[in-house]
Amino acid sequence: MRPVSTPVTHVNQSRAIAPAAEQTDVHHLTSEIMGCIDSHDEQGACERIEALAAAIQLTAAKAGAKEAQPGIDALVNFAARDDAAGAIAQKLLCGLYVDHKDTRTQVLNTAHGLYRLAIANHANMSKSGSAGFHVSATVAYLGGRAPEEPDGPNGDGIKPDFCGYLADQVNAMGAERNQMLASRQVSDFELQAACAQLECFDQLRDPFVMPPDMETDACLANLAQLGGMVRDDAPLLVQFHSGDDSFQHFMCAFAVRHEGVIQWHVVNTAADTQGGTRVARRLGDALSNVFGKDCVALHQGAMQNDTHNSCGPLSFHFSKKVAAAIAARKPRAGEIGPVIDNAIEQAKLEWLNSGAAQRQAMDLTLRAELIQAASNKNFLRYVPLSEKLEVAD
Repeated sequence: MRPVSTPVTHVNQSRAIAPAAEQTDVHHLTSEIMGCIDSHDEQGACERIEALAAAIQLTAAKAGAKEAQPGIDALVNFAARDDAAGAIAQKLLCGLYVDHKDTRTQVLNTAHGLYRLAIANHANMSKSGSAGFHVSATVAYLGGRAPEEPDGPNGDGIKPDFCGYLADQVNAMGAERNQMLASRQVSDFELQAACAQLECFDQLRDPFVMPPDMETDACLANLAQLGGMVRDDAPLLVQFHSGDDSFQHFMCAFAVRHEGVIQWHVVNTAADTQGGTRVARRLGDALSNVFGKDCVALHQGAMQNDTHNSCGPLSFHFSKKVAAAIAARKPRAGEIGPVIDNAIEQAKLEWLNSGAAQRQAMDLTLRAELIQAASNKNFLRYVPLSEKLEVAD
């Protein structure tokens, strides 16, 4: 198993702002967006929501965060929806939270206020037998992480009255329903649902649960079956989940086939811990046993110091980055592996070079994306390859 340190080309990821955004009236944009939604013009609604987000950024940069509040109110309201307009608004709202630290408290407090309003509306409407307005899992999660005014950030907690709603989104049972901490270990279901939205590669229907002993005949046979699923023109994404009760850990891995040889590109985000090192070595040894001595390219680092239990969100983060790189580069067979390596190293450097507050902001929005994906009922868009896979004893 060889560690990877691939040269990375600098990428400017600053968000472009529409030149006309400064003159854009938020109320006029909001009215246009609602008109598009009412007329089922999804493209028009999404384009105007993007313009709304650009206007918020420009206003916050030039006039201050408080002046951007009307736009934030509108964006949070659209992000509460669960349709196409809601999906783009959720993405842009999370991007706003990560990229503009001066608006972070406003975003959380606005989401908190809308959720409270929705709960009150549900209570009033239920008396008349009508349904209240809906709030997406994204908005509920952001609202649950809102600061405790005037004392500042809410830390590791999620407000108790938000927990039941969020627990329903991830199928939490029993005591887990009351343990919706900000730094909790995310579920297989959340990671499965979120990764299902990614394209450009095949993937297992469920994470591959690693038994404590991966050298058994059954486990090695299951790994060999994974190799049979890898196509020459598309990588296979596998989320490996350690089944060791003493150290629960997610690692995303991409299998690439070229000229009959399968190469695995594995990401370990807990390389500074004994558990993370042990689990990565166990996986690497088992893969090498099946696919050959030099089959594993291991990307690793100490990435969870400021974001406890973030292996699941980070596995999703790296999966997204690889999907975006493949979509942009469109590599041919034989070029896929280097594209994956470069995308992983680029994402790793961006994460490690960010400050603690920035990493925590990214972790918060990744968790919001995971819960939102889990709340969607029609997320199984990819081929359920794991139906072909035996379960290791």
